Amino acid sequence: MNNHLYKKRKLCPSTANDIVLTDSIKEHIMNNRVYKIKDEAKIMNQTINNYNTMNNFIAGLDAIEKINHITAHKQIEICAFEDKVQSEFEGCVSRMENDGVRSYDHKLEQTDFMSIVNNLTKVIRGSQRTEFLEELNIIYDAKRKRIKVFSGRWEEYLIAHGITHLVRTIVDYYLETYEIYLMRKLTRGGSSIGDINVYTKCLEEYYHFIGCFDIDPYCKGKYDNQIIFNSEDALFEIGPEDSGEKDGYLIATRFTKMYNDIHGNITNTQRKSKQNEIQDILKSNSKSNLDELDKDIIDLVNIDAGFKENLFDGRKLVE
Repeated sequence: MNNHLYKKRKLCPSTANDIVLTDSIKEHIMNNRVYKIKDEAKIMNQTINNYNTMNNFIAGLDAIEKINHITAHKQIEICAFEDKVQSEFEGCVSRMENDGVRSYDHKLEQTDFMSIVNNLTKVIRGSQRTEFLEELNIIYDAKRKRIKVFSGRWEEYLIAHGITHLVRTIVDYYLETYEIYLMRKLTRGGSSIGDINVYTKCLEEYYHFIGCFDIDPYCKGKYDNQIIFNSEDALFEIGPEDSGEKDGYLIATRFTKMYNDIHGNITNTQRKSKQNEIQDILKSNSKSNLDELDKDIIDLVNIDAGFKENLFDGRKLVE
C-alpha cells in the first residue's frame, strides 16, 4: 500500500466518485489499515435515495392493504361508518326525539349539510377517540374511481353510488330524525309565525338536499301518528283509525307534496353540482387521511423490525 500511495510514477485515473488522496488521507490509510475511504456525501445521497425509495414504495401500496397491516399490528378495530354517524349525533338525535325539551332549537342550512359530510369523513388527530386509525373508514380511490366504505368490512362503490350511500347513511342515523323534528314543529302548535317560516325554509332546504340524491323523505307512505309521536312510540303499525286526523294521512300528504314539488324542480345541473361538491370533499379528506396513514407506517417501519418485515414480506425495493 505504501508503494501504491507514494511510489507510483503514474497516479490512478480518477472517477466521478473518487476522492482526492491528500497527504492526510494517505496517512490515515497507513496508520489505520483502512484501504477504502468512505465518501460522506455519497453515503448521505444513498441514505436519501433509500428513504425516498421506501416512501414511494409505501405510497404506492393499496390503501386498504396499508390499513389492514397497521391495524392488525396495533390490534386496532376500525369504527364502521354507520357507528361513527350514530355516535357523532346521538345526543342531538336524543334531544330532537324528546318532546320534553321544548327549548331545544335545531336548524340546518344548505352549507351545514356539506359541513356534516366534511366532519364525518376527515379524520383529525386528537379527537375524542384514542386512535387516529379507528375513524379511517372512508377511502376515495382516485386511481380506480371508487369509494370504499368500512361497514364491518370494506365495501366498494362507484363514485356516484358511494356518495349516495354516504348521504343515505347520514339520513338514516341523523337527518331522518331532523325531518320528523321539523314536521312536528310545523304541526303541533306553539310556534310563532316567524318560527314557522324559519322551520318551513329549513325543511325545504333539507328536501332539496336529499332530493339531489333521489332519496325519499321519511314522511312518504307514513301514517300521521308515525310523525307526531316519538319514534319509539311509532315502531308498531298505527292505522288511520288511531290517528287524531280525519284520515290519518293529512300531515304525511302535506309534506310528501312539499318534497315532490321540490324534487321535481331540481335540475340536472344542481344534482351534478351537489355530487361534485361532496366528491371534492371526499377526495381532499381521503388524501389528507392517507398522508397521515403513510406517516404512521414510515414511523413504524423505522422503529419496529417485525412490522417492517411483514410489510415488505416477499417484496423487493427497486432503487
